[in-house]
Amino acid sequence: MKTQLSSIEIHYLADELQSLVDAKIDRIYHPEEKELLLQLHLPNQGRKIMRISVPNFLYLTENKPEMDSEPTEFCSLLRRRIENARIRTIVQKNYERIIEILLETKEQKYNLIIELFARGNIILCDEKYTIIAVLEQHVMKDRSLKIKETYKLPIREFNLFELTKEQLSKLLQNSIQNAVVKSLAMDLGTGGIFAEELCLQARINKQKKPIDVTEDDLDALFSAIKKIRAKKLSPLLVFKDNKLEDVVPFELGYYKEDENGNSKNDKDGKNHDTKEPQNYTFEKTLTLNLALERYFSLGIRKKPAAILKSEKEMQKIQTIIAEQESLAKDMDKREQEIRQKAELIYNNYQLIDNLLKELKEIVKKHPWKEIKAKLQEHKLIKSVDGKEKAIVIELNE
Repeated sequence: MKTQLSSIEIHYLADELQSLVDAKIDRIYHPEEKELLLQLHLPNQGRKIMRISVPNFLYLTENKPEMDSEPTEFCSLLRRRIENARIRTIVQKNYERIIEILLETKEQKYNLIIELFARGNIILCDEKYTIIAVLEQHVMKDRSLKIKETYKLPIREFNLFELTKEQLSKLLQNSIQNAVVKSLAMDLGTGGIFAEELCLQARINKQKKPIDVTEDDLDALFSAIKKIRAKKLSPLLVFKDNKLEDVVPFELGYYKEDENGNSKNDKDGKNHDTKEPQNYTFEKTLTLNLALERYFSLGIRKKPAAILKSEKEMQKIQTIIAEQESLAKDMDKREQEIRQKAELIYNNYQLIDNLLKELKEIVKKHPWKEIKAKLQEHKLIKSVDGKEKAIVIELNE
């Protein structure tokens, strides 16, 4: 069963979502911990709901599910910032499982970023990609998803839609995966089904180690990649024994089998183990979005109020933890500054001690008004406060 969208499916979905350009966000809901609903008004079309569930899926629907009426802190912030904003662009970023929506209000522009990989996330940034709100704050090795930080895309060296044959060779030779199919799925980000499909079309043993791929294998695999890239959108619902099994943007050999249960494109039996015949049937849909709506809407379930309350409490706790982490970071910075000042004082101890002795003698003989005038040209003294009977000195590191 499909649980997430691949980068290939998001590529086609992003094209379909261009119909939302100039739509206005009427209302925002946060019915579940990792789900967001954007109620949109489209000129000459009426209301649409964008249902976002990270890291699993995104699709448009006309049906708004029941939900708890109390908005979360994240939802409230989004409402304040981007309700009544208009959608200006929708793009897939770097052919990753990331959709970015550029929004514009009367006051400013925002970037709403939807990450549909790993744990998933929803991030609201300003026009310069400074993070304003984030569903879940994380600090990773190569990037930080925290408020006031600059949003950075995850780093992936190659992507399917711009890959060259030379880059494919480099990817496989440097892969740490133990099978070609895993390297394509993980290193190239195709996802499992499309990695299987590429091996199938190239007639390559999917379990072959990436480093053992021959030049002929490479040619066949790159040819299969080019064919996938050239595919026209023709979405299908896939049924297995009359039960909805998958959604695909176009016909896949992976789901084509002969009477013995073997793929029609895999007569040598190298790519898939022998299995019982599967009764796959297919149904065409007008759009990929309609197929996704039908597929994923089967999983809509209203959570009990107690679970919703528990999830909201957990979100508050996570927010507190993130704030405490930020405070700890500030304290570490402050500690470092104090330590540097202490070292500076220690390194200039004799100079400071002599100055203090000199000041003690001056204070005995002169009022602070005269002292201030006398010390104006002193090379160490930056300022004199007669009222507080204090001086500020400046030390060079």
